[in-house]
Amino acid sequence: MLERSPSRWSRHLVLGLLAWTLTASAATDIVETKQATLATTTAHVLEVLGSSELCHEGCKYFAPQTVREVKVQPFAEENSYYKWTHVSGIKTVKFFTHVQVTPGAVTRVDFRTLTKDADAPRIHELEAKTGLEHAPAFDLSTATWTLTPKGDQVEVKANVMTRLGGLMSMFGGPARKAMKESLEASFANFTRK
Repeated sequence: MLERSPSRWSRHLVLGLLAWTLTASAATDIVETKQATLATTTAHVLEVLGSSELCHEGCKYFAPQTVREVKVQPFAEENSYYKWTHVSGIKTVKFFTHVQVTPGAVTRVDFRTLTKDADAPRIHELEAKTGLEHAPAFDLSTATWTLTPKGDQVEVKANVMTRLGGLMSMFGGPARKAMKESLEASFANFTRK
C-alpha cells in the first residue's frame, strides 16, 4: 500500500477547499413566476403590495417568515416609495426596497432591493431617517408585477428574482421554496378584503 506524504495530503486539501470556495462564490439566480386572473381590482392589488400590514402573524395580510414589512415615508412620492422588510427564515435579513408604480392600461409595479454598491447614499439616508437597518443576505432581489384589468377581474403576473452569492448560494433550494410560498401568499392576499 502506498502512503502519501503529509505535503501531498495538504495539497489535495488546499485544492479541494479552493474548488469548494470558488463554487460557493458563484452567484445563483432564483427565478419564479406566477400568473392568475383574480376577482379583485387593480387598486386593491396596489394597496396590498404597498401595505405595512404584511407579516407572518397578527397582520391583515399574510407573508410567510416576515416579521414586519413597512412602507416608509421618507422620500415617498405618488408612484415611488420605499419599503423595509424584516424576514426571519433561512437567515434573518432586513432590507430596503424601492417600489416604482407605472400606471396605465396595464399597471406595472417594480420592486428592487437596494444594494450597497449602487445605493449606499440612499441606504444611509433611509437608515438615518427611520432607525431601521439594511442587512440583506442576498446580492439582489427584484420583482415585476403586471396588473391587467379584465372586466370585474384583474390578471396578475409576477416575475421574481433573487441572486444569492458566496456561501448563501448553497441555500438555493430553501430560498426557492420560500419564494414560492411568498408568491402563493401574495396571490391569496389580493383576494382578501
